[in-house]
Amino acid sequence: MSADYFDDASDMEELHRNLAIKNIRDQKKNPFSGHCLYCNDTIPEGRFCSQECRKDWEMEENLKKIKGLR
Repeated sequence: MSADYFDDASDMEELHRNLAIKNIRDQKKNPFSGHCLYCNDTIPEGRFCSQECRKDWEMEENLKKIKGLR
């Protein structure tokens, strides 16, 4: 029974590590420019002006990957 806890913990660790790596790679592709990556509004920090812009940008990027444009 305790092996399941270790397996779950290992799976969670791997998931968090992979997400951290993806976030770093994404930041290198699109460094801070002072503008939202989606709507181009001026922002003081980060890459998006709102949660909605982030979601829309990610959706468009995923569609580009599916279509073979990225």
